[in-house]
Amino acid sequence: MKTTVDIYNNIERFLEQKAVIFFSKTKQLEVTKDNYLVSSFLLEEAHGADNLPFGSVTSNELTLQLYNENDVFTPTNKKSIYYGLMKKGIKVELYIRPVVDEGTEEYDWDPLGTFYVTDWKASITNTTATIIFNDIMYELFKKDIKDMPVQLNITQQAFYERIFKKLDIPANIDNTLKEVLTYAYVDKNTKEVLTELNMSSLSDCFCNHVGEIIIKSINNINDPPILITDENQIISANIEQSLTYDYDGINLKYNLPQESQIQNILELKGVSIARGITSLNNVTLTGAPLFKLCASILNNEVCEIDSIEASTHIANITFNNKGDDTVICDLTLLGTLLQNNEVTIGLESPTSYNITNLYIQSKKHAQKIYDKLKAYISNMLPVLELEIRGNPKFELGSIITAKSNKYKLEYTGILIKQTFEYDGSLKSNITLLDINIMKGA
Repeated sequence: MKTTVDIYNNIERFLEQKAVIFFSKTKQLEVTKDNYLVSSFLLEEAHGADNLPFGSVTSNELTLQLYNENDVFTPTNKKSIYYGLMKKGIKVELYIRPVVDEGTEEYDWDPLGTFYVTDWKASITNTTATIIFNDIMYELFKKDIKDMPVQLNITQQAFYERIFKKLDIPANIDNTLKEVLTYAYVDKNTKEVLTELNMSSLSDCFCNHVGEIIIKSINNINDPPILITDENQIISANIEQSLTYDYDGINLKYNLPQESQIQNILELKGVSIARGITSLNNVTLTGAPLFKLCASILNNEVCEIDSIEASTHIANITFNNKGDDTVICDLTLLGTLLQNNEVTIGLESPTSYNITNLYIQSKKHAQKIYDKLKAYISNMLPVLELEIRGNPKFELGSIITAKSNKYKLEYTGILIKQTFEYDGSLKSNITLLDINIMKGA
C-alpha cells in the first residue's frame, strides 16, 4: 500500500470513500458508493462560530445519506438484518482515498474521524436513510465534573490533565500551556468549563481525524504553513472587507478569587444513622464552591464521623454508630468558600465584545487576552472563507497560506473550520483565522 502526500491537490483526481458502521462486536457494515452510500457531509470546528476568535468548544458532526433498499436502514423494519441494532451510540469510522487504475498499487485509506450515532431518520416511505453522528466530544459535554476539588497554583496544562482524567478520556494536551492558575476549580458544566479554559489558554479543543482529543495552543505558532493556490485547491474566496465593525470595544471581566470567612456549608437536621458504618453520599453543599473544610459537628455521643470526602460542590460522609440502635443526629459542616471577584478591563457598551472568564486570574494575563480580542475586532478581515477542492490531510489547527492571483489574495491563517462534502466527488469549505491576530498585530 502507498500513502497519499500531495495526491489530493491534483487537478485530475478520483476519490472513494467508505464508512464502517459497527452495529455490534460481531456485526459490521462497510458502506461505499458501490452499495449503500449516497453522500456524506462532515463538519469540523475548532470552536463554535458564536464565540470567535477562540473558545466555545463544540463537537464535529457527520451526516450519512444511505440508500434504504428494502428498508434495510429503517429502524422499525423487523425484517431488516439490523433490526434492534439501529440506535444511538453506534460507532462509525469514516475513510477516504484516491482511486487508482486497475493493476496499480492501492493507496492507504486516510481516516476522517470516529463518530457515534446521535440521530437516525428513516421511514418505510423513504428511499434514503439519514444518519447523524457526532464525535466523542458530544458525550463528554454531558459528564459532570463539579466534584473536582480546588487546586492551587497549577498550570493550564495540569488543569486540562486533571479534567480529562476526571472525564476518563485520554487527550493530547499542548505542553506549552504554562500560565499558572492561582485557583483551579469547576463551577459550571463541562462544556462551559472547557470553553472558558480554552479562551484563557488561547487554545482549541477538538477531535482529530483519528478520533483523538487535541488541546492545541493557537498562540504558540511554529508549524510551517501549507500553501494552497488557484492551481491546486482554491475555487472561490469570500474576501469582502468592511470598515463597519460589529464591535466598538472590549469589555473583559477577569477573576481574582478570594477565600471567604468560615461559615456553615452544610446543616442537616434529623439524620437517621443505622448501627455500624454507614455513608451519606453526594450531599450538596451550601454556597459552593467549597475551598476548605474546617470542622464538623455531630450532636450524638455514640455516633461519630469516620471520614468526609468533600469537593467544591458535594460531600460524602461516613458515620460510625457504635451504639446498638439507629440514632437521629444533627450534622453541621463548617468551611470556607471561594468567592469570585470580578475585575474589568475596557468599557461596556451596547456594541462592546463582552467576555467573562473564571480562568483569567491576573491583570497581566487579562491584558494579554484583551490585546488578542482587540486585534480581532479591529481587523478588517479577521477570518477568510474559502471554497476549495478539499484535502483530507488538512487538520483543524493547521497553518494555511492561501495565495490566489484570481482574487489578488495572500492570506495566512489558522484552520478553525472545514467541511467535506462527498457524493462521488469531494468539495470543501474552510475558514481561516488571521494569524496576525494571534501574533497581536
